Amino acid sequence: MTVFGDYIQGDALESIARGEQGDAAYHSLELLVGLARAFHAPHLIPVSSVQISGVSFWNLGLEGLEYLETLAIDGRVRVPATLNPAAFNPKAPPAGVSHSDVENQARVVAAYGAMGVDTTLTCAPYLWGNLPRFHSHIAWSESSAVVFANSVIGAMTNREGGPAALAAALTGYAPYYGLHLMENRAPHIVVHVHTALSGALEFGLLGAAIGQRTREIPFIILAGGQSEPLTEDLQALGAALITFGGAPMFHMESITPESLHFPVPTRTLEVTAGDLAAVHESLSSPGEKPQLVLLGCPHYGPSKMAALSRLPLDIEGLSIGTAASCNTLSCGGLRGGCAAVAPLPSGVNRIATNSVKAAFYLKNRGVSIELLSEAQCLALGNRSEEP
Repeated sequence: MTVFGDYIQGDALESIARGEQGDAAYHSLELLVGLARAFHAPHLIPVSSVQISGVSFWNLGLEGLEYLETLAIDGRVRVPATLNPAAFNPKAPPAGVSHSDVENQARVVAAYGAMGVDTTLTCAPYLWGNLPRFHSHIAWSESSAVVFANSVIGAMTNREGGPAALAAALTGYAPYYGLHLMENRAPHIVVHVHTALSGALEFGLLGAAIGQRTREIPFIILAGGQSEPLTEDLQALGAALITFGGAPMFHMESITPESLHFPVPTRTLEVTAGDLAAVHESLSSPGEKPQLVLLGCPHYGPSKMAALSRLPLDIEGLSIGTAASCNTLSCGGLRGGCAAVAPLPSGVNRIATNSVKAAFYLKNRGVSIELLSEAQCLALGNRSEEP
């Protein structure tokens, strides 16, 4: 056990370090101790929840897949753990994906499942059964989920890499550094928002506008008279904030549970309607009618998906992101795919979305984007408006 040094404290870790819990747990502990030393963490801390990225076979490759299958021989999760989306759902693959890629993607999901990971395949685990408690220590991977957990739930997590999150699941521990420490969760700059916001699109634009100008943890003060943000508004804000700037959390009065614990920073940043318009203009290109509509990035929860499924939607026009469509890119309630990175149907090069995060990734793939509100997106696929 000398290889682990002083990081082995308590019976549970001692048993893993002696190899009594199997090879997967032992090698996972090796990885975690290596990270702890790299980040100067004084010790490992028990975690109560894990969310794992590193699901797409196209990212993992055959070596990554074989590594997962080796871990699955004797590796079993010790705390509740859920799985991030893949590029596509292997149970309903998009057209054009090879048979071998479908089989290999299914093997990836199966390997995680064999280890006891709940293969929900969602980037919003807090809406699908993996809901940690306030100030619980967790080990989550997906960027938007990390921001939501820290900022809205008040759980404590760093943005873990996929292997580190899986190691945390197989041992029940994570290195104690970063946002696990209260002093590192303090806001550093106040952001005054001088325009009222409505809907996920506008909150996403706010997140991008802040992220473009600072990587520090912001304390966001909304305009006077602003109605309280909905869950999907906060999802959009956090997703865009970390996509454009990297901040793993924000503070907002009455939203962030620990916002009153810290003094209000003295440095300020002003965000105006013009700043939001500038972000919108940089991402959106009005033009011909979009060929596809993307909703649910980050993923929606069950109640939202149920509501969408009752709308008179044009299935072809909303083939990404809604339960109403038997879509193969399944972002949202069908869970399994990430429409921001999924293979697109042949000939599709123009997409409408209310997601600033999705717009960023799709635009970088050469797709023409029209950023619209959710209502405008739904109107594009509303059968009742057809002649």
